[in-house]
Amino acid sequence: MKVFPLIPISLLFLTPAISAQTVVEIPAMTVANSVIDMDALAVGPTTLAALNAAGTNGGAGIANLTMTPNGAAFGGYNTNVCGQALAATPGSGGTGLQIIDASGSAGFDAMNIQIDFAGPVTELGVLLADWVGPGIFDFYSGGSLVTSFTTGTYGLCGEKFFQMSGATFDRVILKVQTGGNWVVPQLTVEQTGPSGPTYAIAGLAGGATAVLTVSGATPGGGVLIGYSLTGAGPTNTPFGPVAMSAPISQLPVLTANGAGVASLSTFVPGRASGFTLYTQAADLSTSALTNALAEFIL
Repeated sequence: MKVFPLIPISLLFLTPAISAQTVVEIPAMTVANSVIDMDALAVGPTTLAALNAAGTNGGAGIANLTMTPNGAAFGGYNTNVCGQALAATPGSGGTGLQIIDASGSAGFDAMNIQIDFAGPVTELGVLLADWVGPGIFDFYSGGSLVTSFTTGTYGLCGEKFFQMSGATFDRVILKVQTGGNWVVPQLTVEQTGPSGPTYAIAGLAGGATAVLTVSGATPGGGVLIGYSLTGAGPTNTPFGPVAMSAPISQLPVLTANGAGVASLSTFVPGRASGFTLYTQAADLSTSALTNALAEFIL
């Protein structure tokens, strides 16, 4: 009789897991989607709310869009020009959102772009301009990196579409291999119902009136908006961790209308220009937090 050696139970868990999470380029989107063509927006400073409103099929559902400097030099939109494009405002350190024209001389700060979605998605379309070469897109879910994907070479005005299998993502960071000056003339985002209340700001500039809007809240319920000028946290609160650093200020509690929308128009002091506003809201009826925003005040 053969006697087989015993294998310690602990060793049974040492076999590397095989990941089925993959991203591939596809010819076109296969799911319901919204196309944000930057030619549909006014040239100049813009907001996430304006980008979403410009989306086709009733609007796009981007929960947050943040630009961060990528270390490359200041750029001029003069290579692979594909119409108006989303870029970083000159002098903003790669953080201010603007729409630039296709004159061949518009300037912009070099940036990477982080896009957060209101729920899990599997597909995305991105057109890069002022850039000839591949991009590197990092796909996240729940704050954890799922996979990084190196795209094919971007040529003249060709949007590329990406599909994830074996997992979903709710965040993507767009960048290129060596850093560089690039812009986004068009985004195609998967349409998905929000997993909770969503928050957007329009007209955030010193000396102007900004409109803060929370959608998807409990109809007739209270909505609380907090904000900070000191950082993105996280800070623990009764609603859970929020993306704001202490001290956190609160606006008066708003009441959502019958459609679950709460809105506030507020004057932005001129001295606030140049700061970044870190802000997030909560549905007081459900304690659900909205997406967090980090918005540069023009």
